[in-house]
Amino acid sequence: MKSTEGRKIDAESLFLDKINGILLKACWVDTVKDLVGLQAISQVWETPPAWYVWMNNAHGVYKLQLAQSEQIDDRGLHLNGIFTVKCFPYTHSALFKTFSPEERELRTSTLFDETHTPKFEYLDQLPEDAFNVAMIECNLTDGAFARFTLESLSELRTVGVPTPDDGTLARRRCVPGWRLGRSFFNWLLAVYAFESRTMPTRIRLSRSPGFETFQTNSRNVEYQESLDIHCYTASVDFGQVDNSPAIEKDFHEQGDVLLDGTFHNLDKPDHSFIEKASDLFPIDDLWWSLADANYPSQLGSTCGCSHHHNHSHLCRLPVLSNAKGSFST
Repeated sequence: MKSTEGRKIDAESLFLDKINGILLKACWVDTVKDLVGLQAISQVWETPPAWYVWMNNAHGVYKLQLAQSEQIDDRGLHLNGIFTVKCFPYTHSALFKTFSPEERELRTSTLFDETHTPKFEYLDQLPEDAFNVAMIECNLTDGAFARFTLESLSELRTVGVPTPDDGTLARRRCVPGWRLGRSFFNWLLAVYAFESRTMPTRIRLSRSPGFETFQTNSRNVEYQESLDIHCYTASVDFGQVDNSPAIEKDFHEQGDVLLDGTFHNLDKPDHSFIEKASDLFPIDDLWWSLADANYPSQLGSTCGCSHHHNHSHLCRLPVLSNAKGSFST
């Protein structure tokens, strides 16, 4: 595939516009925010582009950041983007202790502010892999097709050096990556359905062997397959794929297929499919109902929410750093 620096920048810009459009439309409608449990969204003014998302009943604040992007000239415009998903855990969350000692120390340090996110001036002090929980791949075409793919491990486990007393390996990190990533992914699909006014046409879930990370005495990192850790991949299509080779990859190559359902004529999955998916990848009715919804936007304020307020604030959150551009609450 042909690639130039200019094309990469263009793809990044297109993804920035697209994600902003998806998130902004959800912010403009209080009913949608209530349905999806959205508290606030803030764009992070850094490169590559990123966004913070505050959600109801979440274990922390999520950060979605574009890691790779490319524009593919394949029967029209086709964008492919890889996003990392981070979760900055709330200190009172039951999952706070599953993060590594280093992550917990960072999270409770002065590097974070009252919004539970890193201060802008300290972003470069966070290790690149800190707080990572999942990866999302996004394929968009100039038609009405989109594919979102979530991938993570059932447990993101890091094992430390042997303890002096009995030589056992201490677990330094045991974050439920699939669980945390799935919560954010389900939310993202709901707001995309509302913005695009399209419904899922195919849902697939696969499982492959997972691995754990070993941290040696020299601080080197090694990886080893683990029998009790699984890598899960969920793929959700919206609209009809155009059968282009760049999009229609062989999903079976990603492991054992646990679910594969195709839905025609705006049909929802039947009860047996929903029941089969319930434990690993719960199907959300909002992916269909929001695509058909006709909720009016609340444009009483320039940020789109129904509250009239000082726009250096988020209505239901403390003041954000000036480097974080708030959309809404």
